[in-house]
Amino acid sequence: MQGVDLYDDRARALLDRFRFVPDARLDDLMISYASDGGGVGPHFDSYDVFLLQVKGKRRWRISAQKDLTLRDGLPLKVLQNFQAEEEWVLEPGDMLYLPPHIAHDGIAEGECMTCSIGFRAPSASELTAQFLYHLAERGESAGSPGALYRDPQQPAVERPAELPAALVERVGSILAGIKWKEQDIASFLGTYLSEPKPSVVFDPPQRPLNEARFISRASKSGIRLNRKTNLLYNRRFFFVNGEETLFDGAKKWLIDLADHRCMSAKRFVTLSHDSSVTALLHEWYCAGWIEVGELA
Repeated sequence: MQGVDLYDDRARALLDRFRFVPDARLDDLMISYASDGGGVGPHFDSYDVFLLQVKGKRRWRISAQKDLTLRDGLPLKVLQNFQAEEEWVLEPGDMLYLPPHIAHDGIAEGECMTCSIGFRAPSASELTAQFLYHLAERGESAGSPGALYRDPQQPAVERPAELPAALVERVGSILAGIKWKEQDIASFLGTYLSEPKPSVVFDPPQRPLNEARFISRASKSGIRLNRKTNLLYNRRFFFVNGEETLFDGAKKWLIDLADHRCMSAKRFVTLSHDSSVTALLHEWYCAGWIEVGELA
């Protein structure tokens, strides 16, 4: 079962133990159950993963082999030729770290349960496509944002199906003119990596507090991020669930909220005099992104 951290506070707390890895790279917590002798077969992943044994025993065999030929017709990357080089039996509390493309095969010895903590590993082609879309959406690609392609010098043709060389040349010059700055990259990564997965749905409070009551309650109980919320930041901006926000005045407090995923009542009182910040936090609360009360 993937993304268990999105639905259970205990799973979220376990995932938080791995926040020595930047949030921008940490993906989710998956739990797998197997009966005696069960497993998916020898395979490899394209991302880093921690395998934490939480119940029963599982025998892991691994290999750094270069032959990663896959068996045909299977949904998983099951290897056709697996040659184990090392093996261990993991018991509850034991953990194995595997870099990308390390072949591994886990076999249950009795009933067992394993938690997999995976890293995000977008491909270069995915990053390129999403970044160019980000630039185009902001109107920061080459030329005027709303400018349409025109070719007033195009003569009548005898071969209408032939792709005009002038068209290729003109579009090539448009694409070559695309420019971006370091902040454009940071802005893209912040919004892209904080965007919740498509399956994520936030549940706003059924009877939301108005802003005054929200401030009063948070001043007594503090606030915490919803377990599904992604909040990242860089030197200038904050990125929450795919949205970008600039806040200089309360920056250190929002950084603290992002790093600890909660804010004490005492700290909330300190920033509550800033109406722009409390308005923003109340907006997040109404969207279901933050909740009143500190982490347990």
